[in-house]
Amino acid sequence: ADDHAWFTRYIMDRRYCFLFRIISRKSEERRATLQVNPGGNMKENFSASLGFVLASEGGFTSDDRDPGNAGGKCTNLGVTQKAWEDYVGHPVSRAVMQFLTPAAVAPFYHAKYWDAAHCDFMSSGLDYMLFDFAVNAGVGRAVKTLQSAAGADPDGSIGLQTLTAIAISPDILLDFSVAKQSFYKSLPTFATFGKGWLKRVDDVLHRAQIMCDFGTTGT
Repeated sequence: ADDHAWFTRYIMDRRYCFLFRIISRKSEERRATLQVNPGGNMKENFSASLGFVLASEGGFTSDDRDPGNAGGKCTNLGVTQKAWEDYVGHPVSRAVMQFLTPAAVAPFYHAKYWDAAHCDFMSSGLDYMLFDFAVNAGVGRAVKTLQSAAGADPDGSIGLQTLTAIAISPDILLDFSVAKQSFYKSLPTFATFGKGWLKRVDDVLHRAQIMCDFGTTGT
């Protein structure tokens, strides 16, 4: 029994050391990239992931059934008028919102969702899934849902415990998708938007699986 306990601790120590090296290496890469490019660390999968997210979010809308458009506000490329005003630091008109471009909103999405959800620490495919759900449901909800799917404590903080749980979860992409479906079905607006949400979950899972298989962007 003592030998078994020692071996288990040894394996876990090795796993934590491996994950720590990954985090340290990524942190060093991130710092080096930021020194060269102060605008941010555009990981290989970010551009493709953003393209997929923008396609899912759609263009300009002022549908007041969407909580993001409450109070006569509007949304374009998935960015609500309030969120954009907060980001740029001043009120903006509907006309400004209508003419937002993917290039203009890319730094917003990178800072507010990709970085905030620590997508750079995720494997190819899972980074996109987490990013997409963070955009659609909020960073905190996305991280906690991923943690629950992986069997980690859903404390909303990405650390070694969460990364270890993800690393030993053989079906994390599918488990995360199921957890996302459960969240959407619990919302009072599911009757209105549920069909689209569930289709998005399926589409994201399909793309993420391709990205995971090939270690790069999906199609």
